[in-house]
Amino acid sequence: MMYYSAENMALTQMAITEPIMTITLKLHA
Repeated sequence: MMYYSAENMALTQMAITEPIMTITLKLHA
């Protein structure tokens, strides 16, 4: 499971980070 987990975790992190970045930009705008 670990071999595919690293790639999956990177995709998950991107999916989580992108909306947070968008919300942060909107709050600071």
